[in-house]
Amino acid sequence: MKLRLSIMIMLVILFPLNIFPARFTGDYFSTEEMEILAATSKSIGFDFGYDFDMNLVYIFTNTFNKDDAADKNKKFTALPEKITKEALKKFYEKVFKLVEITSLKMERFKDQEVWKNYTYINKYLLPYLERYFKYLENEVLAGDQAYKGMVAERKKALTQEAKRFVRDDEIREKIKSMEKKRRRRWNI
Repeated sequence: MKLRLSIMIMLVILFPLNIFPARFTGDYFSTEEMEILAATSKSIGFDFGYDFDMNLVYIFTNTFNKDDAADKNKKFTALPEKITKEALKKFYEKVFKLVEITSLKMERFKDQEVWKNYTYINKYLLPYLERYFKYLENEVLAGDQAYKGMVAERKKALTQEAKRFVRDDEIREKIKSMEKKRRRRWNI
């Protein structure tokens, strides 16, 4: 009886923590970057989430009107005054890297002919992420001319980092699949 009671108490305490993760975005964004993402995305009518199967952070919107997009860009430019320029630059680079990672994963699915995942990223994840990135890029580059000259060089370095990230992610996926096969074989 005590064992059952202790198990029930453990389930009551631990179970809700696993069901409703609060805005889990993997370990890609830091706490400060999450706050910037939440504030900027909310200010222009976007939202964000995390796809566990793809291991990707995604940004989306429910508005499809182009006239509405110009109006939301004005709201976005008023927001980052609360955020330091250095934090905004760091966040900008992180979002650029996320765009590159998403594009690289999409290309990988195209090469592997996994059309379901390719179409999902191509049609639903990447367009909104790129649109959000354009808003962010306009804001960052308009405010700092010195950084504007360094952007091309930084983008090359960030693209290389994204390629390493995707390569490492592929290795982790292969290891997981090998572990699953081993467990099935030995009924573990």
